[in-house]
Amino acid sequence: RKRKDGNGSGGGSDSAMLLLPGKRSKSCYDRDICPLYCAWGVDVYELFVNTKSDIGPNPYKPDDAARQEYLNLPKHEQERLGFEHLLFNKLGELVSTCDRTVQRNLEKLNKELQRQSQKRGGHDYVMDVDEAAVEQLCRNRITLMEKTEELSKALAKLLAIKQREEETVAKAAKEN
Repeated sequence: RKRKDGNGSGGGSDSAMLLLPGKRSKSCYDRDICPLYCAWGVDVYELFVNTKSDIGPNPYKPDDAARQEYLNLPKHEQERLGFEHLLFNKLGELVSTCDRTVQRNLEKLNKELQRQSQKRGGHDYVMDVDEAAVEQLCRNRITLMEKTEELSKALAKLLAIKQREEETVAKAAKEN
């Protein structure tokens, strides 16, 4: 008589091999093998570990032997298994999640910019630049620098005149 295993199925040599680790390599047909890894060769779940976008642990087992078996299958059998389709859907889901996060953060940024703009009386000093006012400001600064230079020269002349007058007064005081 055949002995039944825990599943209630007959315990033939195949199920005995499944129960003994290392006796049989994993197959791409096994239910616990990651179909995404078989299709792509990258554990999608590992890509996001220790990031804000961590999607948790892989519920399946990535296995190189199963991936190699999958790659060696004829194209029609690969299509029947549909691992590429599952991978496409998973990557699309991840992209959608990232897009939602980006959109949500963009909305937050726009609200913050709007709030900051209201604090400044509705003026956005980055976007509302008056080119003519900027040019006038530059001209005024140049004029101010020129006037400052002229005033510095005039002050130096006045100091020289003052010093000569003080010397003249001191010399006249000595003579008297």
